[in-house]
Amino acid sequence: MAENKVKTVTVKKLYNGFASVRDYLVDDCITSQRDLLIKYNTDKMIVPLEQVKQKFRLHHQSFESKFNNKPYGLIDFLWRNYGKG
Repeated sequence: MAENKVKTVTVKKLYNGFASVRDYLVDDCITSQRDLLIKYNTDKMIVPLEQVKQKFRLHHQSFESKFNNKPYGLIDFLWRNYGKG
């Protein structure tokens, strides 16, 4: 898989076995037709574009960015570690 075909996102914690990614980052993956590489500590997993497009949400809560006050939601991916980063 070519590196430019993957968007890398780092998460700080897992919630009930799910990695949560901000919706605008997921939208960027879809728009640019890239898979998603999620890193957690030293572990990582690849989410194929077709799965990224499903936009699964555990919660439909909206959050506000600390930096620009724009609202965002979270898209959740079941954590399946495939190796060390």
